[in-house]
Amino acid sequence: MCGGIVGALTLGLPPDPGTSTANRLPFLLAYNLGRITSYVTAGTLAGGVGAWAAHLISVHHAQLGLQIIAGLFMILLGLYLAGWQGH
Repeated sequence: MCGGIVGALTLGLPPDPGTSTANRLPFLLAYNLGRITSYVTAGTLAGGVGAWAAHLISVHHAQLGLQIIAGLFMILLGLYLAGWQGH
């Protein structure tokens, strides 16, 4: 996903016959630094929420709740694929 975005951003730079890869390097470095920073931030937030949630409820209860949600989702998906419409 990110490779296509950086390719589009690089190709979107103003065309200049004298532009070399070295001149585009700051743009590529800025893009990748922003990408890595956003991944680190998202991972930190997800880990923090997970650690916080682990202290609130036991793992067994969390697993049971997620299993129920997944089971209901699969039942609803099966009904949808079967063409069932509840009117």
